[in-house]
Amino acid sequence: MDVKERIRQLMGEQHLTQKELAEKSGVGAVTISRILNGHFNPKASTLAKIADVFGYSLAEMSEED
Repeated sequence: MDVKERIRQLMGEQHLTQKELAEKSGVGAVTISRILNGHFNPKASTLAKIADVFGYSLAEMSEED
């Protein structure tokens, strides 16, 4: 599973919208949208902020299943 799919899965499990994820992570809504649409690969620092919202480490978010 790639990063965007993992984020989508976790958003679904926690019933978060893109806007809510942006607010909780401090990452811009446009950036979240671009990541989820495959137009942008997040830097480690950005991915770490998103991972923190879900209680995951950066390594866990980056793992391939």
